[in-house]
Amino acid sequence: MNIGAIVRIFLLVLIFSSCIKNKQSRESESTFSGELYEWYAQESWDGRFPMYFHQGYYILEDGSTKYIPNGYSAGDWGQGLATHIGNQDGSALPVGLSVKFVSFAEKKCYGGEFELPIDTIKKYFEKRDIDEGNGEYYPYRYIITGITPGGTVVVWIDALFGQIEIARFQAKEIDLSVKEIWPSSDISEEEFYNIERSDPDKYEYIKKHGLPLGIWDKYRSRFNWELQWELPKGYEVYQYKLAMYNAEKVNPILFFKENPYDSFKGKSKALPIFTTLIINKKDTPEFNYVVMRYDFEELYAIMSKALNKDTLISVHIKVDDNFSTKWYVEMEGKEYPLKGREPVIIRIGEGTEQDGNWQTYQDYLKNPNKAI
Repeated sequence: MNIGAIVRIFLLVLIFSSCIKNKQSRESESTFSGELYEWYAQESWDGRFPMYFHQGYYILEDGSTKYIPNGYSAGDWGQGLATHIGNQDGSALPVGLSVKFVSFAEKKCYGGEFELPIDTIKKYFEKRDIDEGNGEYYPYRYIITGITPGGTVVVWIDALFGQIEIARFQAKEIDLSVKEIWPSSDISEEEFYNIERSDPDKYEYIKKHGLPLGIWDKYRSRFNWELQWELPKGYEVYQYKLAMYNAEKVNPILFFKENPYDSFKGKSKALPIFTTLIINKKDTPEFNYVVMRYDFEELYAIMSKALNKDTLISVHIKVDDNFSTKWYVEMEGKEYPLKGREPVIIRIGEGTEQDGNWQTYQDYLKNPNKAI
C-alpha cells in the first residue's frame, strides 16, 4: 500500500470519528431538558501500578464537554483524585466519554470513545443519597473515571457516603508518541517508560507481585451475599458501613434504621473489602467499632464453590460478651472460617466513655428534615 493510500485511510478514520462525536452531540442537544446539576469530574487508578491519564472528557447532554483532570496522582482503585469543578451554575449530565491514557508497566497506550447510560446517571442524581452525619439527603456530586493496565475503563458516581458503578468499557491500544504526551519534553521513549528509575517503589512491587491483568474485572464479580451478626447482649447496630472491591460503597444501616436508599439490598454485589459495624450499648452513650478487612482471594475461592449463582451466602460476624470474635461464611449448609487481611479491629468508645456518635445521634433526633 502506498503512502497516499495510507494517508487517505487515516483521514477517513478521523472524519468518521468526528462524525460519530458530532452525531452524539446533536442527538444530545435535541433531547436535552435544560436541567443542570452541580457535579465534578475526577479520575482514578490503582495506585500500585503507574498510569497517566493523558486526555479525557465527558460529552454532555447539551452538546458541551467537561474535561477530566489528568496527571500522575494515584490512590486506591475507585478513589477520585484531582477534581474539575466546571461551571458554578451547574452542568448538564454526560452522555459520552472519551479517554486516552498510558500504562507504564505495559509500555502501552489506550484510548476510546464510549456512550454513557444517561438514564441510570439521572436516576441516581435525582434519587440522591443520605448523609451519614445528619441523616439529610446528600446529592451525587462526583463522576469518576477509572483506568487500568489492560485498558479497562470503569465509571462510578459518588455521593461521598455512597458510590455506584454505572459502566465498564474496554479501551483499545493506540499509538501515542512521547512528543504528543509531553510536547515540551525531549526525553526518549525508553526514558519515558523507565519506571525503575522514575518510580522505583512501584517497579519493585510489580517485579515481586507481577502485573495482574484482569484483576479489576475479577473485582467486579458479584455474589448473592449478606452480612449477618450476633452481638453481646444489650447491643445493637447504630451504623453499618460497607466498601467493596469494585470500589462501590454503601451504608446499609444508619441511625439504627435500614437505609431506604441502599441500592444493594437483596441484590448480588461485589465482595467486601471491609465492613464496619458501629454498635451501641442500649440507652447509653457507649459506641464501639468492629472492623473487618477481607482477603479477596479467600472470599472469592469460597463463594465460587456455590452450586447456584442465586445461592444466598451469609458472611457472619459473632461478637461475644467479652468482645472476642468469630468470622465465617455460611453457604449451602457449610461453614468456612475467615482469616481476612489483618486481625479484626475492635475500638471501644474510641478510648472515651462517650463517643462522638452519641452527640451526632442526639442532633439527628432534633433534625426535622432527616431523610430516614
